[in-house]
Amino acid sequence: MDSAHRGARFRRADGGRLLVFGHRGASARAPENTLAAFELALDEGADGVELDVRPCGSSELVVCHDADLVRVAGGDPGRVEALSLTDLRARELAGGARIPLLDEALDLVVGRGALVNIEIKSDRTGRSPVERAAAVAEVLARRAAVERERTLVSTFDPMIYEAFASMAPLDVARSFIFDSPLSRVVSTALGPDGYHPHHSLAERRFVERWRAAGAYVHTWTVDARDDIERADAAGVDAIITNDPRGAIAVRDRCSP
Repeated sequence: MDSAHRGARFRRADGGRLLVFGHRGASARAPENTLAAFELALDEGADGVELDVRPCGSSELVVCHDADLVRVAGGDPGRVEALSLTDLRARELAGGARIPLLDEALDLVVGRGALVNIEIKSDRTGRSPVERAAAVAEVLARRAAVERERTLVSTFDPMIYEAFASMAPLDVARSFIFDSPLSRVVSTALGPDGYHPHHSLAERRFVERWRAAGAYVHTWTVDARDDIERADAAGVDAIITNDPRGAIAVRDRCSP
């Protein structure tokens, strides 16, 4: 399967409406990267959700952005990759939520027919890029094909990207995330199925070039009205936002 077919679900039709992904779910109104945040984003009309994964100490893939729990749970910092799943489940997040497994998040999101963007987190300690990529590829390989078609995997790390691309099921789309002109050059060299630039780098000339080559373009993290309108006008396929409800309202006002 070529990149254009893998990425088809993540592109908007020419002249079609901008897709909206909830960044860590509807994180403006619910604890980030929790099942509650994902459900709220979908209830608000998001086309999909973006979430972060990393392995925990007992090797399961859990949905968590930071390397430790200080920001989301307070108290003892506890590095996620040193804590077992049992230990992580014992840590209460805001609102009484718990850190979910990647499989649980997929059950919810793709179970509702939505799209999902799995970002593989990279740290300079702990498991190698190959191990991280292999863990996600293994989870997706045992999911149904109809679920994989609704899933893209993204990362800032070119080593993770290349490792995942070499071992992932052929029907899973792969994206590279970048936030500087230098990393934009790296992304071009990788030739991903999808480009995920920071919204400040989503210039129309680049967006048109990437889409003409068959790639999709998703930009992040887009909350302000002016930034949403600018991204839409630049022709990106999707925005990733903390506030799906607000972004959808802006998008719909901009639509012809």
